[in-house]
Amino acid sequence: MYKHYLSVYSAAVDPDGDNITCGWDIDLDGNVDYPTICTGEFTNLTIPIADWIEIPDSSGSIRSIAFIVSDEPGLLSQTSLDLQIQTYLTET
Repeated sequence: MYKHYLSVYSAAVDPDGDNITCGWDIDLDGNVDYPTICTGEFTNLTIPIADWIEIPDSSGSIRSIAFIVSDEPGLLSQTSLDLQIQTYLTET
């Protein structure tokens, strides 16, 4: 199975000072698939090519993922990120 590998950066802070947990949801099911450190780090994601949507009349594909943050009282915040990649074919 072919996959796209990418690295994303994330960081979050709770305005009330509560402890938080963070992570990436790559299939948009509301669950964290790749936990991350909230104070800031790069996370390597692996997304199967079959999960990307081809952009008509181009060699690009698009995919949405979400960054989820939860604090100790249980409040959630989620931000969506649309990723676009360009596929280049090379001769070997």
